[in-house]
Amino acid sequence: VLVALLPQNGSRIRCTYHWPRRSWIWGRVQIVQAFDYIPEGGGGGRPFPTEKGIIGKVYSVKAPRIENFASDQEYRNRMITEYDYTVSELRERTADRRSYICYPVLDENHKVLGLIYLDSDVHNTFTMDQANPRWHAICQAGEVIRANILAES
Repeated sequence: VLVALLPQNGSRIRCTYHWPRRSWIWGRVQIVQAFDYIPEGGGGGRPFPTEKGIIGKVYSVKAPRIENFASDQEYRNRMITEYDYTVSELRERTADRRSYICYPVLDENHKVLGLIYLDSDVHNTFTMDQANPRWHAICQAGEVIRANILAES
């Protein structure tokens, strides 16, 4: 549903969902990609640290975030300076995405239940413009997910 509402500007858009999981081995929370990217597939089940990257930042600050990178070099520089990745960690990551949005799904106590995540290979695909109906669709999707999670618990 979200992919259909996003810009049709020639970009390749992927969507997935992440959820926090406490690791009993390490005694800390990790963020896990709940399922493969839609529509391309791949990535499901991957763990991410809560202290790194856009997903980790959104998990920590509990607020939505949009990022746009004009180039591979800007992506790599900012992932080091703003998102705490090391140079060696970035060697393991691809930098073909230019626009990102991560939206936290929160309960009434401001606890993160999950994170809606979309990315695109085109710079400035995502904006947090309050007049943008796509932004409202992502917010509404977050509310639907929240209501379903709370109804199941």
